Amino acid sequence: MDRISQLPESIMQQILFRLPAQDAVRMSFLSTTWKSLWNSLPVSEFNFYMESEDGLDRKRKRSEEESVTSEDESLRVLHQHEDQKRIVHFRLRGTLHKKEQASEIDRWIKLLIKHYVQVLELYMSNKLIPGYSFPPASSDLGSLVVLRLSSCDISKEALKQEGMRFSCLKQLSLSYADLNGLTNELLSRCPSIENLTLYLCENLKDLQLCGFSKLKNVYLVTIRVYSYKIEASNLQTLRYYNFLPQKSQLDLEAINCSNLKELIMETPSGEISLQYIETPTQGINIEFPR
Repeated sequence: MDRISQLPESIMQQILFRLPAQDAVRMSFLSTTWKSLWNSLPVSEFNFYMESEDGLDRKRKRSEEESVTSEDESLRVLHQHEDQKRIVHFRLRGTLHKKEQASEIDRWIKLLIKHYVQVLELYMSNKLIPGYSFPPASSDLGSLVVLRLSSCDISKEALKQEGMRFSCLKQLSLSYADLNGLTNELLSRCPSIENLTLYLCENLKDLQLCGFSKLKNVYLVTIRVYSYKIEASNLQTLRYYNFLPQKSQLDLEAINCSNLKELIMETPSGEISLQYIETPTQGINIEFPR
C-alpha cells in the first residue's frame, strides 16, 4: 500500500502545495485518497477590476464590492488565502497606463500559480505599446484548464523556456492578442486542447492544427490573409469568419477532419468551395454565409 497515502491529512496537504502545479494535479488522479484530499481543499474565486480614477490606479473586488487601492493591498487579499486553499478562478479587467502595472500583474499570476489556479481570465485595454506579455517568465502553468486573454501579447521569451507547457489546458481563447508569429509554438505546448478561439489576433501567420487528438471546436475570426491547415481527427465544429477586403482570397491549404459535424465559413467575397475540404461532406452541416 502507498505509505504516503497513510500520512496525516495535514501533511498530505503540505505535500500537494509544495509540488509543481502540473505534478500536484497529477497526484490528485493517483488514487481516491489523493483525489478526495484535492477536492476537500477550500476554493476561492477572485474578480478584480483595474481602473483609473483621478490619476490613481484602483483595484476593486467586485464580488464583495470591496475597493483595493494599491497593488500591495490586492496581493494582501490574495495572501489571506495562503494556507491550504486553491484559487480556482481569477478574472482581471482593466487598462494598463504604466509599465509598472505589468510587473504587478506578473506578481499576481505567480502567486495564483502557487494556488493551482484553473481558470485565468485577463481582459486588458492597453494604453501601452507593447501591452501586457503573457505568460510571465519562469511560470509553472500546469494547473490551468481555461485561459482567456484579451489585448495581451504572447511572450517570445517565456515560450523559449524549456518545460513551458500548458499540460491540462482544455480551453484557450485569445482576442485582440499579438501572437508574434508564435501560434503554432504556443499550441504545441497545449496537448490537451479541446476548444480554441482566435478572435482578431495580430501576427497569426500560418496556422497548423495537426495532430491534436482532443480538439473538438475551433472558432477563427481574422481580418488579414493567413494560411491554414487543419487535420484533427476529433474536430466537430469549425467556424471561420474572415473580414478581408472584397478582392482578397482565402488561403486554405486543407481541412481533413473525419468527425466534423459543423462547418461555417464566411468571407466578404464568398469565394470558398468544397475543393479545399478533404473531409467527406456527407452528414455535415455546411454554411457559407454572404
